[in-house]
Formats: sequence, C-alpha cells, structure tokens
Amino acid sequence: MTTTHNHAAGTAGTEIVTIVIVPRERFSLIPQCVEHIYAFTSEPFKVLLLDANSPKPVRLWFENWGESHPNFKVISSPRYLYPYEAKNLALEHLKDTSGWIVFVDNDVKVSPHWLTWLLRAAQETGAKVLHPLYFLEHKGRVEIHMADGQFKKGRKNGKQIIQPVMKFVGQHISEAQNFKRIEDDFLEFHTFLIHKSVLDEMSEFEPFTLAEDVNYSFKLKEIGEKIVFEPRSVITYVAGPPFEPYDLPFFKFRWNPVQGKTSVEKLKATWPVFDKYCDEKLSWAQFHLSRVSPFFQLKRGIRKRYLWCGDVLKAVRRRTAALFGASMSMVKPGKLKA
Repeated sequence: MTTTHNHAAGTAGTEIVTIVIVPRERFSLIPQCVEHIYAFTSEPFKVLLLDANSPKPVRLWFENWGESHPNFKVISSPRYLYPYEAKNLALEHLKDTSGWIVFVDNDVKVSPHWLTWLLRAAQETGAKVLHPLYFLEHKGRVEIHMADGQFKKGRKNGKQIIQPVMKFVGQHISEAQNFKRIEDDFLEFHTFLIHKSVLDEMSEFEPFTLAEDVNYSFKLKEIGEKIVFEPRSVITYVAGPPFEPYDLPFFKFRWNPVQGKTSVEKLKATWPVFDKYCDEKLSWAQFHLSRVSPFFQLKRGIRKRYLWCGDVLKAVRRRTAALFGASMSMVKPGKLKA
C-alpha cells in the first residue's frame, strides 16, 4: 500500500495531516484501527501510534506494518499509559508539526471519506476543532453513540448547573440521515480534529480518566474556540466484550475507580457548574469494569436495585400524602447509599 493518496476533492489544502492513534482501553483492535485508516483516508497523512506497553502479538503486528509503511511511526512506552498520558507523549513529538492533527482512539473504525468531510467542514466554517458522528458497535449491533454534544443549563438549589447531553445516544443509525452540520458544545475523545495552533494554546492534556472530554471542551469554549459537528464524517467505536485475555490487565488499569473518582472531583472543583453531572459520572468507572468483572457486575446491580427501591419508596410516600394528607404519609425513608 502506498503511503498517501492524493485524489480527494474539496479538502482544506494538500498539507499532510497527522493522525495520532491513542490507547483507550485495550490493544487487540489496533490492527483493525490502523487498516481502516489506511483504507479509508484519501488525504496525505502520516500516523503516529502511541504504544502503551502493548503485548507481544500486537507489537509484532505494528512493527511489521511499519516496515512497509514509511508514514507510520510508533512511540513506545515501557508501561501502561492513561489516554491523557499518551496524548501528552504525542505532544512531545509534535512540537515541530503544524497544520491539522487528528486524535483517534485505537478501538475506532473510520469510514470512507471521514477525514475529507472533517477538513471540508473546517474549510467552510473556519472552525479549528471538529468532530465526526460517533457510532457504537457492540456484538455486531451498531447504534448512534453521539451526534452533537450540548451543554444544557439549569438550576439546582438556587445555583446554575450545566448538564452535558449526548444527542441521539442509543438511537438507530437511520436517524443520522437528517443530521446537519452545526456548532455544538462538546466533543468525545474517540476521534476529533484540531489545528496545531489550538493544541499549542491548550497545552497539555490534564490528568483526567473520566469526563476528560467535557473538561477539554469547556476549556475550548473558555478560550473562544468553536466546536463543529460534521455528521457526514462517521467513525465507529467498537465496545467489548469480547476481549482478548491480554487486554484485561490494561482495561482494569484504564478504568481504575480511584483514578476516576479523582478525575470527577477535580472536574467539580474546577467547574462547579458540573456538580450534578459529576455525581452521576462517579459510577462510570464501575460501569466499565462491570464489562469484564463479575464482582463489579454484582456491585452495579446492587446499586441499581438500591436506587430503584429508593425511588419506589419516595413515590409511595408522595402518593400516600396526596391521598390522606401529610400527617398520614409514610415515615420518610432514610437516604439510600450505593
């Protein structure tokens, strides 16, 4: 396969785009990710793959790939890396790079013309940060993961709050036929296009393992950068299980609940408007771990049952009060802890 292809039309110039492939939660999908990029990218590009102590079978694969693809470079670490660490390691190797950078998680499959549409949207809107339509594939079923991301404003206890909303999450991909390019509020880190000038202004990626995309997007808004959603660019995040056995140690490292809690607390301290969102996000690391651990599956199930019981008790109390008056209502149940 040749290193680049130059037959794309209507893209933002002919400069080489740097595609940075970042470890997310496993290693086994690296070959699929790389092959899709080379098959479906029409613009001149080079690839920088971050190797976070990949297992030997995967490492041998990308070493062989690099021998026949001169525009493919691997940056290796002797230990596991969180995604933010991998991105920051990439930044060290991008100091002399200019133009457009695309960050792609290593469990993503890009679609034909994915980069063409992102670059065209950049050219036509002047935006320096853009993201595609995100699909989610699990056990052969494909659905919308997120279209545009919106920050919905509200109030809690007299204070303003912001709730990130992933539009069209879980809906059938046929809904995507009617999507339009729009400016939105936040992106997902599965894949996003950013100009090097903005990347330099944003500096390093902060040490988040949860809610990192929301934090980064809010910072982009703070410096006046707009984020554009381009629905004709489509990528698919492939979720497990199943996993390869060598994926599991890294998966558990990636979704460490202690690190997740630290991230959420940092987000709440930095941006108090995300207070409600942070409370909900605390369970996200355990949700991911439940995908590979019977213990966390049980713990998550117990938590959901507790929350359900609490909702039932509250509903009964409200109904009793409505029928018989507050004096006849049930004793107020104690707060259930999950």
